[in-house]
Formats: sequence, C-alpha cells, structure tokens
Amino acid sequence: MKNLKIDVYKSKSEAKAEASVIIPFGAIEVAMHLLPKRVRAILEKEGIDIARCKELVKQEKVTGTIIEFETPAERMIISVE
Repeated sequence: MKNLKIDVYKSKSEAKAEASVIIPFGAIEVAMHLLPKRVRAILEKEGIDIARCKELVKQEKVTGTIIEFETPAERMIISVE
C-alpha cells in the first residue's frame, strides 16, 4: 500500500525535517483529523487538501515528490512512497 509523506523543515537550508508525517492512503480521511496542528495549519494556509490525494492511489505510477513549496520561514515536501 502506498503512503503519503509530509516533511516540514524549519527553513529551506535545513537538511533534517522538523516534523514528518506518514499516512497510509487507505487512512487519509481519518488521518486528516489526527495531523499535528502545525502541519494542518500549514496545509490549510497553502490551500492543500490532502484528502484529494486519494485520487493518486488509482494511478500506480505516481511516486516521489508531488508538492514542494517554500516560504522564507519554512519548507514542506509532500510525496508518495
């Protein structure tokens, strides 16, 4: 089963993630309510709906980074493993 991974970095120069969340695709709906507040706040602020990522499960060839964005204060990478 594929997983959705969210890595949050304090800044774009950081090599190690400040927070990492791995969500099995089958549990995305429930996991959205269990995400750490900081991660959820970043996603909402950027308008990213993780629940929509369930559509990626249907596409077997989708793996790796699907979204990466940076602000002056932080960097987030969302990937499929």
